[in-house]
Amino acid sequence: MSTANIKGLTFSGLQGDAYGGSTYKSAATVMAEIDAAKNNFGCTAVRLQIQQQLLVDQDGLQYDGTYKATVDSVVQHALDAGLIVIINCQTLNKASRSGLYYPNQSNSATNAFWEHMSVGWNGNANVIFDVFNEPDCNPGTNPGGNWSVWQSSFNALIGYMRNTLGITNTLWADADDYAKTFSGCPGLTDPNGNLVYSFHHPSSAAGGDSAGWDADFGNWARSHQVVNGEFAQNETFNWNNPYVIQHYLDYLSSHGIGQTLWTVFGDNYFSNASRQPYGWWGHMIANRWANTGWSTYVLRSSVKWSANYKIAGPKISWGDMYQGWSASQNSMLVSLAGFNDLTARMAEGSQWRIHVAFKTIHANGSSVTALLSLHREVNEPVTRPSTMTIDVAQCAGCVSGCSYNIDVPSGYLASFRNGTYKGIGYGPGPSQDVAYQGHHDEFPFIVLEVHA
Repeated sequence: MSTANIKGLTFSGLQGDAYGGSTYKSAATVMAEIDAAKNNFGCTAVRLQIQQQLLVDQDGLQYDGTYKATVDSVVQHALDAGLIVIINCQTLNKASRSGLYYPNQSNSATNAFWEHMSVGWNGNANVIFDVFNEPDCNPGTNPGGNWSVWQSSFNALIGYMRNTLGITNTLWADADDYAKTFSGCPGLTDPNGNLVYSFHHPSSAAGGDSAGWDADFGNWARSHQVVNGEFAQNETFNWNNPYVIQHYLDYLSSHGIGQTLWTVFGDNYFSNASRQPYGWWGHMIANRWANTGWSTYVLRSSVKWSANYKIAGPKISWGDMYQGWSASQNSMLVSLAGFNDLTARMAEGSQWRIHVAFKTIHANGSSVTALLSLHREVNEPVTRPSTMTIDVAQCAGCVSGCSYNIDVPSGYLASFRNGTYKGIGYGPGPSQDVAYQGHHDEFPFIVLEVHA
């Protein structure tokens, strides 16, 4: 019943226009990203979003053999690399997501898509068909989903694929209401008994604890094959909290639920220009999948302390972490957060990486530059310490409501290992420029990597 062998990335580069913009990439670019997915991140699978309208047009009556040949070349490349390939039927209105189509008995276009797309891949055990991406089976009428329409529609589509087209591949079926949850799901009938249920982007409200995950998909996974077809760590889809994300990935692993992360190449939280792991998110996945010898630990300052100070004055009883000039306080401001347990973790190895993850709550004007500092305080000091090492790294362009990543420069890591440094801070800036005024999460995170 497990899908745990699925550890992959979703690629939208062959999808065409979507979300009001272009996601076109050449086959060569997608192939290079597939190679990086395997070699740099340890992927076992790739999920390709293929647009129904580009293959068979709006009504399923105009077949584009050139597009099919392009898709086939990418599928074959991934198979030659030893990867599992998931082909996803994607259909989006260019203007907005509200124009989603959904499969039903009269949707001949989706039937035509699989009639053509399955050619050459039917019966290949390493090719999976994700039958229809993120259905909305009663748009505008029942925003919570319509399970009866979903069940009828998907059973008809699965029956057509199995009985009419003779498809024997493993099938994935997305939950209704954009694949959010299986709560209330009546289930589907697969004549071949080879069906996996897929959910996408679990909500942060349900994702903060195991009880929420149980209700949305964990309980369903006890008696059905389940996979997390799309997941992303940013605010747009899931949540930007490395501590919860690590717990979430552990939850998936303990339940035998595989995952294909969503469209991560080009996201500088995941990979750099060379498609190597970047930041805490990229390294967290590579460390899990690629057997790199690195272990990842997420530390929360909330279990220690955080405080704000005037640059030469006492502690200030404000919530979030401030930096920069304050007219009302007539002083530069600095904020500190304590992380006293790095030394013990770092003693497990001889190589380390430290990432600081935080969210900007408010940026003065359009953006603020986050200035990383280091301190030596075990306990929360009464006044701002004079032993701070300030401005060791910066993150420019931080805007309100977004999350960011700053890496501690390698030259400072040994001082965390020997216990000289105990935590991090923000500010003060190199000048009394109001551009540096802003405030961030009260409790940032440190993502520590240790190589045994």
